[in-house]
Amino acid sequence: MKSVQGFVCLGIIGVWLLSQSGCFYYAAAKTYRVQRTTGQGFFYAAERHGQWNSDGPPPRAGDITDRPLYRKLNRASTVSTKGSSAEYEMSDMYPLGRYLITSIREIGTTLEGRETVHYYEVELESGNGGIN
Repeated sequence: MKSVQGFVCLGIIGVWLLSQSGCFYYAAAKTYRVQRTTGQGFFYAAERHGQWNSDGPPPRAGDITDRPLYRKLNRASTVSTKGSSAEYEMSDMYPLGRYLITSIREIGTTLEGRETVHYYEVELESGNGGIN
């Protein structure tokens, strides 16, 4: 019991001496958590007469994009005597940020006025490790 009391007393004296001499040491540790998410998304790109709109051509696999990406895509088909057509509606947008496109495939096109709108399905990866 005396050895424990002596050790505590020695520790208190040591801290007091350090504080009196102006030497005080501080150590801290921070933990950073890199959060990566993967998922599936959708986006569109429009072209007119072979020229892509202001967003440019669609990204390729391996590209990092800051285009708006959506979680949901609804496709409605219309059949009439004049033919059939498809309409696409995207919803539930991902938070704006930079996303790595790991794979991409075109799932359809529509004609809106004089523009051809291309719809794409992508596998994406985001994270705060320099991408998002």
